[in-house]
Amino acid sequence: RGQPIEVTPLTVGQIPPVMRALRGVDLARFDGDNLDVLGDLLADHGDGIITAVALAARQPHDVVADLELDEFLALFAVVLEVNADFFARRVAPALKLTLARVQRNPLSGGRGPIPSSS
Repeated sequence: RGQPIEVTPLTVGQIPPVMRALRGVDLARFDGDNLDVLGDLLADHGDGIITAVALAARQPHDVVADLELDEFLALFAVVLEVNADFFARRVAPALKLTLARVQRNPLSGGRGPIPSSS
């Protein structure tokens, strides 16, 4: 609506409510080209998707819900891009390094290394 919205990576505190809002949503089904799948996702999980986008964009729910579809899709895409990049480039590597360090040097008196699933 002509108002700029700055989208930044999720904070730790935003992750739980965003993940709860997206519970059951299979975003992998939407490849960007199939509008039928998008329609199904919005029909089945629209409220959760709107809530997640509003939380991630730090906007009131009603502001996001009142966007035109093309505006919502643009915001949704930016939220996904910013956070996918953030998790892929920063969170995943940092988590791997932390887990490797803990496995090499468990705290004394602790239970030892964290079991690996690989």
